Amino acid sequence: MDVSITAYGGAAAWRLGRGLSLGLTVSYYDFSIDSLGQRFRPELFSAANFTSDPLVNFQIQRGHDSDWDLAAGFLWESPRQRWSVGGVFRRGPDFTFEARSDPGPPPAVSFSPSDRRAALHVPDVWGVGFAFRPSDAFRLAFDYDRVRYSQLTRGFVDIFNLPSLTEDDPVDPELDRFVIDDTGELHLGMEYAFLRHWPVLTLRAGGWYEPDHSLRFEGHNVGFGAVFRRRDDQVHYTAGVGLALRRLQFDLAVDHSDRVSVISFSTGFRH
Repeated sequence: MDVSITAYGGAAAWRLGRGLSLGLTVSYYDFSIDSLGQRFRPELFSAANFTSDPLVNFQIQRGHDSDWDLAAGFLWESPRQRWSVGGVFRRGPDFTFEARSDPGPPPAVSFSPSDRRAALHVPDVWGVGFAFRPSDAFRLAFDYDRVRYSQLTRGFVDIFNLPSLTEDDPVDPELDRFVIDDTGELHLGMEYAFLRHWPVLTLRAGGWYEPDHSLRFEGHNVGFGAVFRRRDDQVHYTAGVGLALRRLQFDLAVDHSDRVSVISFSTGFRH
């Protein structure tokens, strides 16, 4: 599977006075997906062998789409900049693509061919937070983000032509039993800048709580229930370092959890 979402954006901010600022970002998103899933039927009581086992069917997800969306936020700073409060809302883009299921070559037992248009809704996010600076060198920050992961289940399609399990709903009621919970993420961070030396060195550390937002199945299909189930919540530990020169700034950060680790690097130029 190869999935790419690239964003190109521009931002503007307005200082309204009394420490209040407003910001707006407009972004253009370019989306592409290209995936292939193949299902094989192994011989009874033998290990899977993808060179000799018959191909039962295969599924394709393919497409290219684009969308425009925006984000807006505010920031308030106290007169002496000891306290600051901010908030943001980012609307996620929507994309469509082709989802297809095809039978394998005979004599494999195959599904009936199916071709659908599927949708991907990138979740909306809103957040609020505050920061406190007990001194010019030290800062503490906390924020809460609400991520609407449930939007990922909108537009689910059946590319397997599954039979209905009840007489009340003739159009595959099991699709409605796929669930992703919206989550609230808690972030806590701190940084200390060595202001008496040049260039300025800044050390950062923190952590955040990521509740489970795995796709899970709450219907009658035992196979789906075994594959799509609740996972463990994750606690992330973060650390970083920054170096500010007269014109340049460099930042390096690490985000680690049991499931995934991320290393990021950024640089900025001041004129």
